[in-house]
Amino acid sequence: MPCALLGVLATLLFSLLVADTFNHRLRRVTPQGTISTVAGGPGFANGVGTAAHFNHPWGIVVDGHCTICVSDYGNHCIRKVTPADWMVSTLCGRQAEGCADGAAAAARFYPPRGLALDMHDNIIGTDSDNHCIRKVALSNWRVSTLTGSRAGDAAEKGFADSEAAAARFNHPHAVAVDGNNTILVTDHSNQRLQKIAGEGALVMTLAGSGMGAVDGEGASARFTFPQAMVIDERGRLLVADTNNSLRMV
Repeated sequence: MPCALLGVLATLLFSLLVADTFNHRLRRVTPQGTISTVAGGPGFANGVGTAAHFNHPWGIVVDGHCTICVSDYGNHCIRKVTPADWMVSTLCGRQAEGCADGAAAAARFYPPRGLALDMHDNIIGTDSDNHCIRKVALSNWRVSTLTGSRAGDAAEKGFADSEAAAARFNHPHAVAVDGNNTILVTDHSNQRLQKIAGEGALVMTLAGSGMGAVDGEGASARFTFPQAMVIDERGRLLVADTNNSLRMV
């Protein structure tokens, strides 16, 4: 690995990157607690550092080449940030809401929210108001719908455990990928945690079955608008249950 890349990797490993959503900025927190703005400002613009602009950046993921990918929620696109110089460019999508698979600039989101990397180095993202889960292949930046509605219509939201296009979500928010390449999703308005597994992208309810604050297994658990999630070093799933508390699965 080139020395320059090693230096960038060390910067990312030992710093915390934060999507400062309502300040429209990407911030960095060093181990010493120093906070700096590395890119962003309100609006839309590609460029270096603070010359670039975001509209409510939401999710962040770092790929194996140290490229930072950010879901630019209000601009309906996914942005790319190179940490060597903090250059921001548009990876896929554009400033127009919609629902379309295809090559980078032809793809449409409404709007992208949570991001994660799968074990094949693809970006998995929640397309919240399109009620589906999208995949971005990093080999060619092509966007496809992994599961959920492909119609991009609010009428397509709902709840259905099934394979691929037959499954239904209701404003999915966060996404994570475990060590078995199983995709986990907070199905925000269905008050559930969903999992997506296998080549057929089979969607199954992992936990939850309605609004509330009840601990338990599977469908006996209750959530109230689960939002963010992360898998810890022990493989436990930690969920920010918006109207309740931090939950562990």
